[in-house]
Amino acid sequence: MAKRKKQLQAISYRRVSTEGQGLSGIGLEAQAAAIEIYANASGYTIIADYLDVGSATGEDSADRRPGLQAAIEQAASGRPIIVFSLDRLSRDVATTEDIILSSRITVICADTGAMNNPIIIASRAAHAQRVGKAISENTKRGMKKRKDEGVVFGNPNLPDAQKRGVEARQLQARKRVEVMKTVLQEFPEKLSHQELADVLNQRNIPTASGKPWTAASIRRPRSDAERSIQAEAKAKQDEQEHYTNHPLFGRF
Repeated sequence: MAKRKKQLQAISYRRVSTEGQGLSGIGLEAQAAAIEIYANASGYTIIADYLDVGSATGEDSADRRPGLQAAIEQAASGRPIIVFSLDRLSRDVATTEDIILSSRITVICADTGAMNNPIIIASRAAHAQRVGKAISENTKRGMKKRKDEGVVFGNPNLPDAQKRGVEARQLQARKRVEVMKTVLQEFPEKLSHQELADVLNQRNIPTASGKPWTAASIRRPRSDAERSIQAEAKAKQDEQEHYTNHPLFGRF
């Protein structure tokens, strides 16, 4: 009897740059189809599918994409991430090399195959970065030309709108930190990222984007909350020491 071929497991990651592409499905559906075809032909079963709508340029672009962070965390167990092409992962050379080489995560491109040769990775990452830069520059030139022609882009009160947007995001961020602090202080034992995410999800407390928490998305707000807890404890200790060391301490 012939041996049954072992089914391999993999993680799918897809990305588009704009909300329009994300909402309409343009790009995302094509990527999903290509990834599925490659997976089926190569004997992989897709056990999780993550996606982001956002830019892949800049060294901090990976941190701004919760879908990618979740995919990377799950891939740490040894399962590869399958993407349509390398530029879906990142258009920044340093970020690409950090994900693939430093994190020791296997990334498979549906259009070219597995990425495991450092020279090929660096070459294709550099190409993706150059293409991303060219797209950005062409967009800026096109917008400048339209502006010179008298076209007004966006909100004429943009500075005021941006200020209100920043203030709203800061307020929401502070609220999330306060909620996180309350939950952390409820548990004397150290919760893992996943355990803390589970607690927040059970209490129907969503992320800023309205999605459930994951071990990856909880890292930064948790770090902010823990720093705030430590700062408050330090301030309380300093205040206590100030009164204790006061020359009139204990006389009243």
